[in-house]
Amino acid sequence: MIRTGTDLQLIGSWLQSIGNIIAAIGRTEPILNDNELSNQFIRVGNSLQAVGNTFKPIGRTMNIQGDGTEADFLIIFGSWIQASGNTASAVATTIEEDEGTQLGILGGSFQSLGAAFAAVGSNMIKAPLQDFAVVGNILQSLGAGLGAIGGIYLLVSMDEVGLQISKIGTWIQAIGATLSAIIFTKQIAIKD
Repeated sequence: MIRTGTDLQLIGSWLQSIGNIIAAIGRTEPILNDNELSNQFIRVGNSLQAVGNTFKPIGRTMNIQGDGTEADFLIIFGSWIQASGNTASAVATTIEEDEGTQLGILGGSFQSLGAAFAAVGSNMIKAPLQDFAVVGNILQSLGAGLGAIGGIYLLVSMDEVGLQISKIGTWIQAIGATLSAIIFTKQIAIKD
């Protein structure tokens, strides 16, 4: 049962991590060789990420006392931007040809931008293990950005390079999301 905003943030962090891993698996051989199966993994993964990135700012908002801080604003704003990017990336897998690729590039770009906002906000917080939380957000931003760059290569028919860059990017993003979830879990344990 969800009792606090922290519970909602924790659930959101782990949904985001699991979603990132599922999406990364969808970019990995042999699944990548089956376009429909790959799209299903990417769609489900991004959908889970979108839900997680929606739970996180709602939970953080529930915990704010008073007006909140600049760090709160940046992290909440970043999570909402990431959720919109995840949604765009999930929808992109249902659209054929260049339009789907273009929407995927936009989605990856939004995910990268949102994670960058969260990294800046996280860097303003003084808490145990916070440096690792910042690194997790930076890795998510870098990975999503690489995914978008890979999409650009796909758009200009440089498929092999684009697929490799996208694969590397999604795994970096998954590592960053998982690191963030682990650190948030440890920070909660330290507080208790």
